[in-house]
Amino acid sequence: MSMSAAFAMLAAAAAAPSADPAEQDQAAINLQFDARPVTPLVEEPLVDPQMSRIGDFWYLTGTIPGATGVTIPLWRSTDLQTWRRLPDLWDGTEKTGHWSDAPWPLPGHTLSDKTRTIVAPELHAIGGALYLAFSYDFGGIHVLRSDSGQPEGPWHHHARLTEFGRHPTLFQDDDGSVWLAFDGGTVARLSPDLTKIEGKIERLVPAHDAPPKKWGLPPVLDRIGTSGGQILKRDGKYLFVAAAPDERLGATPTDMFVAESEGGPAGPYTRRYLAVTHGGAGQLVTMPGGKLAALVAATPGDENALLPGKTALVPLETNAAGRLRPDGSRVLEAGPAGSLLPVPSLAGEAIRDPSIALGADGWYYLVGTKKWGWELPKGGIELWRSRDLKDWQYRGFAWKFSEKDLGVTLPAEANPKLWAPEIFWSAHDKAWYLTFSIWTGSGQTWLFKSKTDRAEGPYESVTDGPLVEKGIDGFLFENGADLYYFYGGCQLQKLNARRNGFADKYGQQRAAGGVAMGYEGCSALKIGDRFYLFGTDWSGSHEGTYDLYYATSDSPTGPWSERRFAVPHAGHATVFQGKGGQVYTTMFGSDTTAPYHMRLGVLALEFDADGKPVPRPVGPAR
Repeated sequence: MSMSAAFAMLAAAAAAPSADPAEQDQAAINLQFDARPVTPLVEEPLVDPQMSRIGDFWYLTGTIPGATGVTIPLWRSTDLQTWRRLPDLWDGTEKTGHWSDAPWPLPGHTLSDKTRTIVAPELHAIGGALYLAFSYDFGGIHVLRSDSGQPEGPWHHHARLTEFGRHPTLFQDDDGSVWLAFDGGTVARLSPDLTKIEGKIERLVPAHDAPPKKWGLPPVLDRIGTSGGQILKRDGKYLFVAAAPDERLGATPTDMFVAESEGGPAGPYTRRYLAVTHGGAGQLVTMPGGKLAALVAATPGDENALLPGKTALVPLETNAAGRLRPDGSRVLEAGPAGSLLPVPSLAGEAIRDPSIALGADGWYYLVGTKKWGWELPKGGIELWRSRDLKDWQYRGFAWKFSEKDLGVTLPAEANPKLWAPEIFWSAHDKAWYLTFSIWTGSGQTWLFKSKTDRAEGPYESVTDGPLVEKGIDGFLFENGADLYYFYGGCQLQKLNARRNGFADKYGQQRAAGGVAMGYEGCSALKIGDRFYLFGTDWSGSHEGTYDLYYATSDSPTGPWSERRFAVPHAGHATVFQGKGGQVYTTMFGSDTTAPYHMRLGVLALEFDADGKPVPRPVGPAR
């Protein structure tokens, strides 16, 4: 299949309507398959960017990474595409630059002090005048005023607002009041002439109710951000935009967060949410036509960002919950997982927790959670097969729901749901197995075995009732004649020879130092002479990325090495061995920052000299 044909198939599948509103909203995320890599607005490195529309022109300024002195760069554009660099707003010389009466050097500093740096300059048109706010390392927050009313100046020093703080921004409310925001979540009301702070300086504390711990989500922090700070009023709500480093993707990228308030610039604000990954201390910009875009600038050391240390515009959209997110027309993340596309032949199928196994007949077989878990007693476990992991054929139901098969009666009032089916071919047993969980307020897990040598079944339970009375996410892996079974947060047991119960219990498998591998979706595979243990965990302070981690051992039951990062956005993956011994992993994209959501993607895994998995796409990528 040609790349253009693959894109056409993907686009057609993405356009197919869904009956489930939640699924429809999720499926819409980032499903623009002709998305382009994000491109820099200017070639020079630039962080803390700020853009303003003044008269007929757009102006761009910000911080030049690594620069010292008091340089304030400035660019101008008419179309947001081509930017012309103008003379700097300050050239670093005392009283001979564009400022007419700047109080340099500041107290405690000399002109020869090369550590002094201007950070995060911003242009603001307020009350018919043009101001420039900035922070000065060890020198507080200052405001300049343009004598001409134009960004080209000349400028004079207007006020020193604080003796501390960084990343200032100004905001004028509908009642004419002007507010200063800085440090990623601190606000103060200014005097009408913008020369001093009136009232108290308030640190914003957004709602920070933590999600239930049983879902494994990390805690919500009681701040909006640690840097940046923008207040924007839109549709009657105040949006506070800030940046904060987040421990995601095996690194610490700086992301863009948003919190909302209906009460005013000082809040109260809702719980923050992750709006743009790798967004840095940027801002939201109202584009021609009224839509919003994020002016982003990933930090220079962000190895997972496509443009570390440079500034770009990312168009935004609003999801069904009213939250801002990238509209999917730009690729923001570096690496094969960040640009992966779902398998074209199944792009119209919403699927979670995909499991793939290679059978002795040379076919790959696929199962997964459908429509967020079938509302039983409808449905069951559907099956697909493929020769090459790209073109998949639908094979109907491998198992249709039957309480008789389960050996239990499920409480109808519990709205039972089936999820996380796994399919497994045992080379030793020469048999197909299916394991899956059913949720009725707590999780139970079953193990079925095919009555034939076919993945299509029919299947029957190996036990009278569930194999695991309390636990979800079952997974099988084989080592010679031994068949092991994972469930829950990496609980491990070995099946007996009859495969109808457990022979040995090994407890929860943890990485070195007692570190949990994750809270769900654990699996294992022998690769070469090493055993790999994979676990799923959320990365980030809240609503971050649903990632895959690994540890290794020379034994299937540990002890295991330290936990290491494996593949971003690939939580609850099935790592499996394919033809020729090639190792693969599935990736369905559970988090809202993944390149696609609830779709099947496949990555091949190579292993470097240290044994670290290195992913590469199977099929089309953006």
